[in-house]
Amino acid sequence: MFRSGPRNSLLARSRRRVFKAGLAVPAVLGAVSLAALTLPAAAAAAGPQGVRGPKVLATLKIGHAAQVAAISPRTGDVYAVGDVYTVGGHFLTNLTVISGKTQKVIHTYVFGGRLGSAAVSPLTGDVYVSARIDNAQGAFGPGAVLVFSGQTFKRIAVVPNPAGGPSGSVAVSPLTGDVYAANNFGYANGSVTVINGRTNKVIATITVGSNTAMVAVSPLTGDVYVANVGSVQGAVSVISGRTNKVIATVSNDQEPSGIAVSPLTGDAYAVNDGGTVTLINGRTNKIIGTHQDGINQYDFGGISVNPRTGTMYATNNAGKAVEISGRTGKAIGTLPFGLPIVSPRTGDLYVTNEPVNYIGDSTIVVYAP
Repeated sequence: MFRSGPRNSLLARSRRRVFKAGLAVPAVLGAVSLAALTLPAAAAAAGPQGVRGPKVLATLKIGHAAQVAAISPRTGDVYAVGDVYTVGGHFLTNLTVISGKTQKVIHTYVFGGRLGSAAVSPLTGDVYVSARIDNAQGAFGPGAVLVFSGQTFKRIAVVPNPAGGPSGSVAVSPLTGDVYAANNFGYANGSVTVINGRTNKVIATITVGSNTAMVAVSPLTGDVYVANVGSVQGAVSVISGRTNKVIATVSNDQEPSGIAVSPLTGDAYAVNDGGTVTLINGRTNKIIGTHQDGINQYDFGGISVNPRTGTMYATNNAGKAVEISGRTGKAIGTLPFGLPIVSPRTGDLYVTNEPVNYIGDSTIVVYAP
């Protein structure tokens, strides 16, 4: 998903549907959508599962309304994508790197265009960021995926999108290192571009459902799950990680706007517009349950996963993060802040607080697990 005015949640749904969608995610794989997150607040009245508040470890200010996009499973470094701004009639976006050890900014990359979702390869540490390039006329050109070294933070490749449209959510397979980028064409047919993680060359483009929102890769099977929010009756496409062919289409009569895979069971969790979570069996690709977890999900990629515990997070209509069991799919608690991105190395929770109207600095709060 991108920030066409979304920030990933497609803060206004239309705003986020042009680009982004995740949040993010796929945190096991380093892919997460960039969802709109809310300011930390005092614990709200406890619900059925109660509200708890982890300890604050650090508070950081990041310019240009940046959001945490991905965390490296190899180094713990944090990658934050800023909102677009203009200089001399051209669009610019910052990619900011925060040290996972010191919680200080260690690098900033300025890109001529719009950046969206990000994912970090657990095999190489390289960082993949979806983008739309600013052309000579100061307008957005074709989509691409930018590749950065996780060691030097320098850009090492630009992979053009052969589908021609904007590249959105990005996920990396922890089994093969291949990269999957969702291409969102609105309500036209969407597709997923597959990039070889060794050569950074496109090896396949796979047609899926319409308004492709988010991709996630199973760390157990390598299969890829794609949330198609615009498909008739809503659908999740399942792609084989071995053949790069669609092997199943799971209709759930909802609008799945976010997707994540449990590292414990391999089951996929689709967050639907309207506040439900659909569980898909990772072996049979059949629906095994739909839960009403108090979630009011109106954004792309508004789900993240703790790769250490399997716990899922999605936002409710009060802007708080609902904790969802990675085994049962049922809500187990509520946090007094918005959607966290979890460090695969430390388990720390990174929460972005955006400035009003996306003007000014964002605040990133780091909480103990």
